[in-house]
Order: sequence, then structure tokens, then C-alpha cells
Amino acid sequence: MSAPAGNHSPQLPPTTRWSLVVAAVDKGRSPEEARRAMEELCQIYWWPVLQFILRKGYSLPDAQDLTQDFFVRLSSTEFLKNAHPEKGRFRSLIFASLKHLLLDANDRLQTIKRGGGVTFTQLEPWMEDEILPGGGSSFAARPDEQCFDHDWAALVVRKALKRLQKEFSTRGKDREFSVIRTFLTGGDRGNAYETASSTLNLPLGSLKAIVHRSRARYGALLRDEVAQTVADLRDLEDEIRHLRQILAASPAISDVAIS
Repeated sequence: MSAPAGNHSPQLPPTTRWSLVVAAVDKGRSPEEARRAMEELCQIYWWPVLQFILRKGYSLPDAQDLTQDFFVRLSSTEFLKNAHPEKGRFRSLIFASLKHLLLDANDRLQTIKRGGGVTFTQLEPWMEDEILPGGGSSFAARPDEQCFDHDWAALVVRKALKRLQKEFSTRGKDREFSVIRTFLTGGDRGNAYETASSTLNLPLGSLKAIVHRSRARYGALLRDEVAQTVADLRDLEDEIRHLRQILAASPAISDVAIS
């Protein structure tokens, strides 16, 4: 019997990226640790921010410049001093700060084009492949925050899925992952189990056991991705509920259970 991605669910980290930022700000420590944690958080939100700016009608080059500028400013020492993470989720802080940025976006673009821009980071290749021109026309009638949260949820799901894929790949199970992936993301069941069992040359019961454990692992990875964006792990369940609501309203993203 082929082993699944793992039988274990990761324990929630005692500290998360956002809690590191909070601790550094609250305790007046050197901002370096907070800045590194903030940079990692910014990379998590890079894609949703870029998509949001694209929906406002900016060209892809201008949207990329504004996204870079946004995260450079967000990770600055001055911003960290003035941020009050305990008053809201990092997701909410990003959205509020992004709306503020767009108030003077055209002026910022002129500054960037005169050489005032600073490179912060780059999109991962798989994120570049999923950029939607114009931010995706299907969102035109939705409120801004709903659009942003949808992209946040989509990215959380994709990042967790990429992490699980890497675990399979590390063990030389790329083909196994490609076959069972549909069961992780709510694909059509039908006779799919029988077909997958035949494809992988596994007994049906063994395949279902792999899928069951892999779905549990996938759910745990989703929780871990969300956990990184809360200052206090006691807030995690609220964010998980919010993610569930978005997924329930957006079956195209995923209907995977979150353990």
C-alpha cells in the first residue's frame, strides 16, 4: 500500500508571522525580526493585492509597481510603529491600508516612474500564471472587500495545495498526487475512485485511505496558512469560519473540509 502525504497534523506554531510583528512592536525590540516576519506576510498577500489593484482598471505594469510600493511602505519601520495589530486581523489591516494607498495611487505612480520605487519581492511563478487581466470580469458587481477576501481565500487554498504537492513530490509521489488531487478540491466523484484505483494500481480501500489522510493533511495545512495571519491563535477559529464561508460561496475555489 502506498503511503499518504503524512499521518500527522502539524501542531499550531507557538508564534506566527503576525504575532512576531506584534511582539516586536509592543516590546520595543529591534524592528529587524518584525520586518522579516512582515515581509513573509506580505508575500502571502501579494497576489490578492495585485488582483485588487487590477480590478481598479490599472494596467498590469502599473498594478505591479503599486503593489511593490504598497508592500515596501507596509514593511517600513514607521508603519510598524504606528500599526496596532491587536485591533484587527492582518487581512483587515491589509485591506484598509490598500484602500488608503489607492487614494493617491496616480501620484505614487508618478513618483515611482521618476525613480522613487523600491523592489520589494517578486511573485512566485505559479502566481504569475494565475494573474487575471483586469482582475477578472466576474467580480465587477461585487463589493471591494468581498473581492479581496475571495482572492485571499483562493490564495490560502492554493498555497496549502502547493505545500501538500511538495510533500508528495519529496517522497517521489508526484503521479499519486496528480491522481488524487481531484478528491482534495471537491472534484466530481462518480466512478472516480474506481478509475483512480485502477490508474494507481491500488486496492480501492487503500486509495480511499490515502485520500482520507491526505484531505486531513490538506485541511491542517490550510489552518496553518491562516494561523500565520492572526496575532493571537485564539482568533484562529474566527478566521477559519470566515474562510469556510468564502469557500461555501465559491465552490470554484474548493469545497475541501478544514480539519
